[in-house]
Amino acid sequence: MVNIKPIGSDNLAIRAEPSSIQIQIQERTSRTHKERDASYKRTSLLSSSRETGSEEPVGGAAQPPSAQMVQELADSFSQQLLDDTETQKPMQGGIEKRANNSTIFSPKQVGSGTSYSEMLADEEESMVQFRRLWEHVWGSKFGSFEDYTFVTPILYTYGAIPYHASLRSCLQIFSIKVMENEFWRIRWPVEVYGFIAARDTVDHNRNLLFSRTRDDPQILTPQDPFLQLTGPCRPIALIDPVDFEIQLKVKGKTESVDETFMAQCFAYGHGFGPYGHLARGRWRGNFCTLEITSALLGSTVAANIISADVIEGSWPDDCGGRVVSRTAGIDEDFVLLDSGDGPMHVGPDGHITLQRDVISVRCARCAGILKVSVEAYSEGGLCAEDCVEFRPKDSFTSVGTCNLGFCRVMFIVGWSLAAIKSDLKYDGN
Repeated sequence: MVNIKPIGSDNLAIRAEPSSIQIQIQERTSRTHKERDASYKRTSLLSSSRETGSEEPVGGAAQPPSAQMVQELADSFSQQLLDDTETQKPMQGGIEKRANNSTIFSPKQVGSGTSYSEMLADEEESMVQFRRLWEHVWGSKFGSFEDYTFVTPILYTYGAIPYHASLRSCLQIFSIKVMENEFWRIRWPVEVYGFIAARDTVDHNRNLLFSRTRDDPQILTPQDPFLQLTGPCRPIALIDPVDFEIQLKVKGKTESVDETFMAQCFAYGHGFGPYGHLARGRWRGNFCTLEITSALLGSTVAANIISADVIEGSWPDDCGGRVVSRTAGIDEDFVLLDSGDGPMHVGPDGHITLQRDVISVRCARCAGILKVSVEAYSEGGLCAEDCVEFRPKDSFTSVGTCNLGFCRVMFIVGWSLAAIKSDLKYDGN
């Protein structure tokens, strides 16, 4: 279940609108979650007495257990549960049964009534159903379930603009944070790989937000639990509810002991809050929760940062860098590049490779603006920063520079209206 709360509102929590492909999945998972929630309410007398704060011992003169005793019981149950787990391979299909005592998950509650292996099977079944429904509804029109979107963000940047090209309502994803859920404790740090993709009305194919191979996982810690997003590769159109396909795994010592982190699909619809406001929602899987920071933007054009280059001076070797963008009315950075604790890589020709380069921006008629900032920092703190603003266009490109003192960074932004795949047939695509 997905709950979204606009930032700054303490009272508004809105449920996602299910897409047509989600209805059958939700009927099944609703029953599963009800059974699971009921089972978690059946705690032991020991746990119940402690939670209610009652100091009256059960059965007379027995003394209440110490915190150490409770922890020992929980650890004993955790080990017994994990000895009988199964490791799942949802991306390859099927479940490989094996003992796995080094699992990254440990239960938060004793006597849950739902086993680790049952939860793994539930995650896999959810994805199997999602795939079958997608192939039934969209397979004949949009190719393979595993196809990626082919629509470019600079569709109409150059050349004639057809009559069906238009402004679109789009979904801007700012960040995705990995969190523990109420059932399982994560043994940090974890090496995460896999992907998160949005499927929208444009072509219903995968539009990647996050993608890592097993050979190049991202290390997540409690101090830095945010996924390093690299997409979308084009704006996410919010015409009908958007399906998000999530297939994440945790790397083990060998591939045979890799574990499922999340294998789920969720829908994001118009009921997530007012347009032009930042919102945070949580997608709960069986083993972890993802917190999504997003905003719905109406009447947008696509802004694609075609290039970012140092054109004068040079970037200091010992300086890290951060490139972010902001759009009018949204008080949140859209991170385009963050070098983290290391120096920012600049190519021999001065080119800076951004991690993300596609932003949805409200059109100029709606007072839209795109602001791009560059920050340089060292161990001592911020060294220099500058920003440049771009006024949105329906097509063509814009050029702007940031002057950091020791160098100037030039950005070229391409602008384009949008279209859906059925419209592209008229363009000869």
